Amino acid sequence: MESTLNLSQKYELRGYTVFFDIRDGLAAENLLDSLDRGTAIFKQVFNVDSEPSAKFYILNTIKDAEAVLRNNGCVINNPSVDSISDSIFIMKDEINEINIGRVGLRELGRMYFDRIMGETEIKMRHKRTPTWLKEGLILQAAFKYNRDNTDDLTYGWNLLLDANKKNQLVKPALLDNDLTPVSDENRRQLAIYQSFYMVHFLLNTYCDSFFSRYSTLMKVIDYMEAETCFRQITSFDFEKFFAMFESWVGKNKALA
Repeated sequence: MESTLNLSQKYELRGYTVFFDIRDGLAAENLLDSLDRGTAIFKQVFNVDSEPSAKFYILNTIKDAEAVLRNNGCVINNPSVDSISDSIFIMKDEINEINIGRVGLRELGRMYFDRIMGETEIKMRHKRTPTWLKEGLILQAAFKYNRDNTDDLTYGWNLLLDANKKNQLVKPALLDNDLTPVSDENRRQLAIYQSFYMVHFLLNTYCDSFFSRYSTLMKVIDYMEAETCFRQITSFDFEKFFAMFESWVGKNKALA
């Protein structure tokens, strides 16, 4: 499919710029408003003092993203995020008025995590940081920015309660790799919400500065395993932490 790129409009706020077709003005407004409301949470999770910045493109097709990257003189590696040019591409078939803010904040988190950590694959779909920890960090601002709409969080929490009651929470070892290949949609949804709540539990219970300490250790000691780094910060290995998380879910029947 050929590119249909026609980005004649842009909005700017804080360090964010949104490029869009004139027909997508409402989506661009909603995205910018969501980024504005989510910034404080984002900065807290990633322990950054400066204002986050990124260029967002609301596009029709992957070909549009490729065209933007070519125009910026960048190599095409990821159809959603390009950390080198601080570009985030949002496809219109993935969004609606409700979820565009979540998608934008999720991809902003992904860009910052990758930029700060600088991790490469150690084998296919496997990096040093386990997926549950990376995705959980990325999703904090994306899920929490809109306090007026907690339906998704309530849905996810109820998934956890039901799975925990049946002893079917996803074990950390199964959340180590990319979740994309998980074919069972119900298990994949559970894995996503569980990752979010595991990190929510981690940050609220132990240390707000977790990411700063974790990223520093992982970069300074490039052979250190993620679990070793996690244990140095929290005093728990993944198995012990998961057992504590299970207990926490079991004790909190209401939305945590």
